[in-house]
Formats: sequence, structure tokens, C-alpha cells
Amino acid sequence: MSKLNNAIFHKINIEEYNRKEHFYFYLNAIPCTYSLIVELDIGSLLEKISLYKKNNILIYKENIKFYPIMIYLISLSVNEHNEFKMCFRDGDLGYYNIVHPSYTIFNKESKTFSSIYTEYNEDFISFYKNYIEDINLYSNTTHLSPKEHSVDNVFNISILPNVKFTSFNLNLEKGFKHLLPIFTMGKYYKNTENKTLIPISIQVHHSVCDGYHIGLFIETLQNNINSFSL
Repeated sequence: MSKLNNAIFHKINIEEYNRKEHFYFYLNAIPCTYSLIVELDIGSLLEKISLYKKNNILIYKENIKFYPIMIYLISLSVNEHNEFKMCFRDGDLGYYNIVHPSYTIFNKESKTFSSIYTEYNEDFISFYKNYIEDINLYSNTTHLSPKEHSVDNVFNISILPNVKFTSFNLNLEKGFKHLLPIFTMGKYYKNTENKTLIPISIQVHHSVCDGYHIGLFIETLQNNINSFSL
């Protein structure tokens, strides 16, 4: 059964919410989102999924691509933390039992990007199958949102595959009610210690997510990267 339209929304009783004061302060008094850049070690991940280099480009096992693997790993990590699944539904604060990734794809001919979502599945092979089906359907589109958006429980991921950045911020004019996280990945590279790192921007809403929660999430994501295998 598809999980897209069968997600459970857990409503939070504000009066019993242990972040009640923080929530109202950063939602109404001083509306505040924030972002940070983390560089994660993907060296062991690339060793597991790559076969060899051709013209200085990594060739991956089973022709599996790096981007959907990272989308999966971020989604896996997001779904382990309720603070990263928070949103409003019909004016009520709460969190879904499951959220799905909405990510950007690039049309090489038109030089435009589109945003589509894929049903998340904890099993990587099942998720990858869903991803491939969506890519085959929408890879040649020039529409911004070509896939009918009939679900609310999605969060955003994008990538700048040719840009190594150390700072990144999204300025959302009407984004102070947007509680779900936003991720942006950059170009991975080797540092002076020969570690392969990928920069990832994580943008969250301060009303539901503090630095403490960001720290827990980063630890989870790095652990999931380290433990991933095909």
C-alpha cells in the first residue's frame, strides 16, 4: 500500500508541548529560521558503491547513481527525528509518522530544473525503484512542478553538484510558517587529510528545532552514511 496518502498526522497539544514558550517566541514574537553547513565524510560510502574510475569519473555498482543514495539517506535520517517532520495541518501543529523527499532534477537540454517527490521507503531497493520510475517519467519536463502535488508530508532537497560551498542560505519571504527542513547538497571533494567530504546546508525553523536537535540529526545522518550498503 502506498504511504503517500496514508500518513498519520500526530497533533500536538500546545498546552502540553514542552517547547510551548520556544514555539510561540520563534513563530510569532521573533519569527526565525536558520541554516548551517555541515561537511560529512562520504569516503567509505563511495568505496562501497563504486567500481572504478573512468576519465576521472566514478562508475557505480549496478549503475546506481550517487544522488538518489543521498536523497535516501537524508530521508532515512529525517524520518528518525520528529523535530524534522513538524508542520501545520488545518492550523494545528503536529508531525507526520512519515515524510517523503521532494527533490530537484535538471533538464540538460533546457538548462532548467524541476521539483518532484518520490515515495520514501525504508528499504533502499524499493525506494530506488520508486525514484527511477519518477525520473523516467519527468526527466525531460520543463515544468517547475510536473508531478501532481497531492500530498502535504514532503520536505525539500536540492543539489549543486558542481559547486563546493561553505555558506548557503535561503531567504523565504513567506517562509515563517514553513516548519519542515530544507536540504541543499554541494560538490563533494577531498580535503587536505584526503577525506572525501560533501557540504550539506540544513535549514530549519527555530520554533520546532534547536541546535541540539540539529546535532542529533547530523550524528544520525553520518551514522547512516557509514552503515549504508547495497
